[in-house]
Amino acid sequence: MSRALALFTPPVIMALVASAAGLLAVFVVSRPGSTDQARYAKRIVGTMLAALALILGGFAWALWTWSISS
Repeated sequence: MSRALALFTPPVIMALVASAAGLLAVFVVSRPGSTDQARYAKRIVGTMLAALALILGGFAWALWTWSISS
């Protein structure tokens, strides 16, 4: 494996995806909704993206700490 690819371990990839989901959640929630349906959909999508960021970030942190200690 090349040195450049050695940086992309599973915890790092999970943390990058969690960061992207968190940024997307902030972006989606900060957009205005013109109708009631749009505001409802925006809240659902924002909540799902935030949940993805929290759960995947927690797994990435746990996997990172387990790999360091062993």
